[in-house]
Order: sequence, then structure tokens, then C-alpha cells
Amino acid sequence: MKCPKCGLHIDGENGRCPFCQPGPETPAPGEGGKNSQKSSPIFLILGLGGAVLAAVTAVSVCIFAWFMILVPMYTDEMQSQEYSDTEPLYGPFAPVTVASGPIFSRDGISVSVQELIPDGQWGPELVLSLSNESGRSAALSVSAVSVNGFMNPVYFQQEIPDGGSVSSTLSLDGWSLDLCGISVLREIEIQFALMGEDSAAPLWQSDPVLICTEGADDFPESEESPARLLFEENGIRAFLLPIPPDSPLWQEDGPLMLVENRTDRPITFQAVHVMADGASTPASLYLTILPGKKAVEQLFLTELFLKEGSRVSAAFDVFDSATGERLLQTDLLNLNAPAAEENPFA
Repeated sequence: MKCPKCGLHIDGENGRCPFCQPGPETPAPGEGGKNSQKSSPIFLILGLGGAVLAAVTAVSVCIFAWFMILVPMYTDEMQSQEYSDTEPLYGPFAPVTVASGPIFSRDGISVSVQELIPDGQWGPELVLSLSNESGRSAALSVSAVSVNGFMNPVYFQQEIPDGGSVSSTLSLDGWSLDLCGISVLREIEIQFALMGEDSAAPLWQSDPVLICTEGADDFPESEESPARLLFEENGIRAFLLPIPPDSPLWQEDGPLMLVENRTDRPITFQAVHVMADGASTPASLYLTILPGKKAVEQLFLTELFLKEGSRVSAAFDVFDSATGERLLQTDLLNLNAPAAEENPFA
């Protein structure tokens, strides 16, 4: 007989064409059987996904194992290092001392000096004894400090119970001392203030209290840095200082300035308009300077880094810190690198 599809002569016993009508032994592609299961795409995708999952799991296990090994090793190494959290960050400062005894008294509040610790973590530390016989609890703060004639930014406030006394530490700012080139503390001036309970304004503020150190004459005077005079007007002098290559300051952040107050009133000196390469840029410089004192600080550019050859200029305002009266307002001044000139500290 013939196959009705292809016309091939076929065996009459089973009546099936081996090409058009395969039997159960040889299932056609896509009609079931083992061969169709092997060639199905979904099984290939599932197999590949399982392999990837196994690989990711193996990598995760290896990373976790390394983490569990390395962390204890790192912890043991850190614990084995001889490190003290009180190690000085600035200086070194000469081992001068101060005479112990009372230095200030007003309205029942008394202050005595106990000792000077030159190698404190953040800078030299002055240990004070504070007593209160005012009839009420009091909070004594420090509104200004200068060292060797240079302003030193500090924060100090201490609660003193009525009829009691406390020991407290005034930490000088070692970073600022380094900027000013101070390694030997010769004299310290402190301005105290008594804070009110219901107001941020002090009830009273003392005149600067002078503390002279002992042993400073055994150490030579520091060499002064060359500087360029920026302006001198109304008793205010401003200079540009070079930034040494080994300084912790970055020259890319802005120029270093020295400001001197030769007036008889406290002043606030601030930058109000700064330009870099002809474009305005945000910057920070704000100094409070007592009469006859100096301050050193970097004019810090907050949003850009200076490049070699960059041109920087700034205008400054000077106010009376006590009254708010404007004493001086400058034009834009060129702030590029200073050349060596006569000693500005003389």
C-alpha cells in the first residue's frame, strides 16, 4: 500500500509510514518523549539559573569566611598597638609652668590657677579652681583668650554650685598656636564672663586677666615669618603670610592672613566679598581681636580649590565688637602670595 501523504510504498502489516507517521518507538519532534524534554528551552534556562545561583553562593561563602578570618586579625593588631587617646595632636610646646594661686575675684566668684599642662591632647591645658560664694548657683565662661599677644579661640563654661568649688580645665587651641608659630607660652590673658540664667548675654565681663609663665626665658624667641602688608588704616593692619610646605594648611584652600588691632576697642574682622579668577566665591574669615592683640587665620574658600597661578582678591569689613559700629570697609584687595618684607610683628 502507499502512504497517502508522500506516496511511499509501506509495509501493510503496521500500516504506518516511517517518515509521516512514526510509531511510539520514534516520537516526532515536539510530540513528547525523552528527546523533546532534552531540547525544551525552559529546562536549559532553569539549568543555567541553578548554576549561576550555585556560583554566587560559593563566592558569598568565601567572602564571609575571609571576613571572619581578617576581622579578628585586624582587631588583635589594633589592640596590640601602643596608642594613647591623650597623645598631643599639636606642638610640641615648651615645658613652662605657672605659679599656683588666685588670679581673679568678683561678686563672690573666685578663680585660682592650679597648674599648666603643656602637652594636653588638643593643646596646653590650664587647670583652674573655681569657687562660688555669691548666694546662688553660677555659670562662669571665658569670652576671650590670648597667648603671647595672639588671640586663641577656646570654649569654656563651668557650672559652680552656690557655696561650692570645682576644678576645671581650660584647653588652649593647639591648632591656632601652631598657626601663630607659638611653641613657648610666655603670657596668657583670659577674659571671664558670668552668664545669666535667663539670657545668653553675660551679667558681667571682666577685664583681661594676665598670667605670666615661669621658665619661658630658657627658650629662644621664635623666628617670625616674612609677610606682605595688605593694608593699614584706622589702627588696623592686615598682612598676608606665606604657608610653609610642611604646614597642615593646604595652599589650595586660600591665603593665610595676620590681622593686628592697634585700636583701644575690640574689633570684629571679616571677609565680605571674595573673588577667585574673576568670579565670586563663598569664603570664611571671621576674627574677634581684643585691643592691642593680633590674630592669624586662613581665608578659607568653601567651594573650590585654588590652582597654581590663580588670582584671589577680597574686600573686608571691620566693626566694633561691643557696639557694632563699622570702623572700616575696604575695596577689593589682591591676596596673592606675599614676598618677604620687614618683620610685621615688630
